[in-house]
Amino acid sequence: MKKFLNRFSVDWANDCLENGDCEGAADAHYTRGIAYSVIQDYEQGINHLSRAIELVPDFASAYQYRGIAFAAMGKQKKAIADLQKAAQLFLKQGNLEEHQTALSTLREVESPD
Repeated sequence: MKKFLNRFSVDWANDCLENGDCEGAADAHYTRGIAYSVIQDYEQGINHLSRAIELVPDFASAYQYRGIAFAAMGKQKKAIADLQKAAQLFLKQGNLEEHQTALSTLREVESPD
C-alpha cells in the first residue's frame, strides 16, 4: 500500500475533503483509506474506502484495499466478499493485471498458512 502514498497525495486528500469542494472526493477518500490502513487504523481506513465506494460503486481498487483491511482485522468473510468484487470489477474493466492481483490476494485470504 505504501507505494501509492506520498505526502502530496495525503495533503491533497485532506485539503479536498476538509474544504468540501472537491471533484475527486472518491479519490480523496480512497487515499485517506489507504493512509489509515498503512498506519494500521483499519476502522478509519475501511470507513474512507467505504465512502469512496458509495461515491463510485465500481471503484475496484477501493474494494481491493478494503478487503485487505478487513483481512488484517480478521474479518475473513467481508475480506473475501470485497476481494471477489474487486476481481470481478477489474475483469469487467479490462484490467487483467489487477484482476490477477486481486485473485492472488483472495487466495491468500482464503487459505492463510
